[in-house]
Amino acid sequence: MKTEIEQRLLKCISLKKVRFITTGDLVTLLSLSKEQEEELLKRSSRKGLLIRLKRGLYLAPEKPVFGRWNPSEYYLLYYFMKYENIPYQVCGPTLFNKYGFENQLSDITFVYNTKFSREKQIGSKRFSFIKIKEVKLGGYIPFTTGDGLLINESSKERTLVDAFNEYKRFNTLPRTIEWFKKYLSGTENVDFLTEMIVRYGSISTKRRCGFLFNKLNIDFKCSNLIKESIGKGKSVIPLIPDKKASGKVYDIWGIIDNE
Repeated sequence: MKTEIEQRLLKCISLKKVRFITTGDLVTLLSLSKEQEEELLKRSSRKGLLIRLKRGLYLAPEKPVFGRWNPSEYYLLYYFMKYENIPYQVCGPTLFNKYGFENQLSDITFVYNTKFSREKQIGSKRFSFIKIKEVKLGGYIPFTTGDGLLINESSKERTLVDAFNEYKRFNTLPRTIEWFKKYLSGTENVDFLTEMIVRYGSISTKRRCGFLFNKLNIDFKCSNLIKESIGKGKSVIPLIPDKKASGKVYDIWGIIDNE
């Protein structure tokens, strides 16, 4: 049951087409005291009439909602990033199932962005924001949600590269090696994968990917492009981290094949 003041709030939102409510707005819109506004915002957030995006910022539904409002992860992400005006792209485990790497669905939406790194809950949805340099954003594909909103999703190829780059954060090696092999054995876009490796791969990622290209006898033009982007170096790393580094050493890539 909505109280009279809650009904006034929803009516005001609908008439004025308000989407974002910040602290102080309702003092003017509904002629409330600061204390009344604070209590109304807290209660409306608890009851699911509004979604608290962050301290002092709330999202209102664009259409009347009966019962508790529970928008999707992408809906919340779209409006949160729109308000913050931050470049971003969805990444990592959020997309593993979509691209056929895993059957498991992630209950956290992972997001590269240029402003902050933190775990955050918005409404009932969980997010993991990962700060990176703006030059490291890219290789994404706009995805249109059922609400008609555009969300930047990392491409399949960029997601593969990040599974190598972020193997500690995402806990993806050695599984990523099998995903990589499966990708290369299919009819995928190897040239675009190579571009993603060269542009966004770390040095260790480039070494591992270049080595796998050669091991699987994939287009040597691609592996040469990767090699050129690495430069010179004498250090050696295992193909699979956290596993005994025993096996043949491939000096051209600085890789110990401990698979």
